[in-house]
Amino acid sequence: MRKRSIVIFILLAFIFGASLIFIPKWQLQDRGIEDQKERIVLENQLRGNLSQILGWTFVLIGLYFVMRRMTAAERTAELSKQGQVTERFTRAINQLAASYTNGKKRLEIRVGGIYALEGIARESSEYYWPVMEILTAYVRENASWEEKTQEASERLKVVGRESKGDPLYTLYPKLPADIQALLTVIGRRALSYLNGEDHRINLAQTNLHGAMLMGANLRGALLMRTNLHKAKFTKSNLSDALLDESQLEEADLNYANLQGASLRKGKLQRAYLMGANIRHGKMAGAFLQGADLRGADLRGADLEQANLEAANLQKAKLGGANLRGANLLGASLQGADLERADLRVCDLRESNLREANLWGAILQGANLLSATLEGANLKGADLRVANLREAILLEANLENSNLEKANLQKAHLSRANLRKARGLPADLLSEAETLYAVKIGSQLKKQIKKDYPHLLEKP
Repeated sequence: MRKRSIVIFILLAFIFGASLIFIPKWQLQDRGIEDQKERIVLENQLRGNLSQILGWTFVLIGLYFVMRRMTAAERTAELSKQGQVTERFTRAINQLAASYTNGKKRLEIRVGGIYALEGIARESSEYYWPVMEILTAYVRENASWEEKTQEASERLKVVGRESKGDPLYTLYPKLPADIQALLTVIGRRALSYLNGEDHRINLAQTNLHGAMLMGANLRGALLMRTNLHKAKFTKSNLSDALLDESQLEEADLNYANLQGASLRKGKLQRAYLMGANIRHGKMAGAFLQGADLRGADLRGADLEQANLEAANLQKAKLGGANLRGANLLGASLQGADLERADLRVCDLRESNLREANLWGAILQGANLLSATLEGANLKGADLRVANLREAILLEANLENSNLEKANLQKAHLSRANLRKARGLPADLLSEAETLYAVKIGSQLKKQIKKDYPHLLEKP
């Protein structure tokens, strides 16, 4: 190959030299130039022009061949790289199956394989999604959450046993190192569903008890019927994730992004959701007893028939939320924003709604027995057929509200604003515990003063 190149170079040099000698002579032979000096000058000028043309021609030809060589080199390098990636990929897959002769997992090798696959996914767009599918399949295969296990775990909770001495303790073992490593890799990927990924990460029906997923990127992930008991999701992105019927008891979801997530019939008893973004979340029938939702954003969320008994919703944003038929027995809603929220047939017995904003809220048929509504804003609220027996409505704003057929027996209405309130006959107000300094229409006040003067006295 080298000899051939030398021969071609000598041949081209000969052609170049011959062209410079003979072409100018050939160009001037029929011009009739008698003067020898003039002829030589013209020949030299033509040779100069021709040498430039031929020089640039050879330069371009040389560049062409250089480019071809570079392209060929790049292709060779790319093929070599692809071969290396394929080899690394195959090696990493083999590492995922590493076991001792007795069948016990070789966790250190498997974890190494997991992180090797992460590196491949970052380097190669071609291998990115296959790596994600392999990692999630590994979790589903090695940490599955069967229905039998779920039933047994429910029995465990009922009996109140969860100790190392109990045989059922094996239901909640420490998360294996390989599964935690996989979750770490999945959680810190840069892409997500509908943001570079066309498919959802599938971790459904897996046992991820106590998983550490702080700040994880799990947008749109499939996590239905998954055991996430005591899992850590602080500041994680779970927007549009599907978590229906998942077990999230005592899970840490503080400041997590759950916007648009589906948690229907999810078990979130005593879960931590402080400051979480759950706007437009789908939580119908969810179990949230004793959950900490302080300052959470639940605007537009669907919480129909949800169980929020004794939940802490202080200063939570629930504007426009659907809480129809929800159980809020003993819940703390102090300072919460429930503007235009649907609370029809809601159980709000003994709940704390002090200084809550219930402007335009629908409380038709709601049970507010012994509820605290001191300083609450109920302007324009629909309280038809609501049970306000023994409710504390001191300094509450009920202007323009509808209290038709509401139960006000022994209700405390001191300094409450009932101006322009509808459905308020004197006999209904007569059942209240006190109407001291209440703000009502002059005509109605005269009638009460006449028939029930003791209600206007200072308690």
